[in-house]
Amino acid sequence: MSTKTTSTTRRWVVPVVAVVLGIAMFVVVGLVRDDLEVGIVMLVIMVGYAAILVVFRRAEPIAMLGEDGGDERRRLLQLRASSFTTNVLALVIVGGFFIEVVRGEDGEPWTWLGLIGGVCFAGSLFFYSRRS
Repeated sequence: MSTKTTSTTRRWVVPVVAVVLGIAMFVVVGLVRDDLEVGIVMLVIMVGYAAILVVFRRAEPIAMLGEDGGDERRRLLQLRASSFTTNVLALVIVGGFFIEVVRGEDGEPWTWLGLIGGVCFAGSLFFYSRRS
C-alpha cells in the first residue's frame, strides 16, 4: 500500500467510525429503547461531526481531530490539549463530588470517576517512567 493510499485511508477512518457510531446510537436508543427523538438527535450529531471533519479537513485543528498526530508540532499540540482536558476533567470531578456531598448525597458517580482517573493517571505515570 502506498503512502498516498495510507494517508487517504487514515483521513476517512474517523468520519466513517463517527457515522457508524451514530447509526449504532440511533438503533439502540431510537429503535431498541423506543426513544426515536433522542436516537435521531444522536445520529444527527455524529453525522454532523463526520461532515465537519470532511468539509473542513484543510483547517489544521479540524484535521488534527480526524487524523493521527502527524509531525512533532501536531503531536505536541495534541499532548498539550490532552493535558489541559485532563486538568479540567479532574477539577470537574472533584467539584462535582464536593457539590454532591454538600447536598447530602453520597457522591457515587463522581467517586468512581475520580478513582478511575486517579488509578489510570498513577498507573500510566508508573508505566511511562519505567519505559524511558
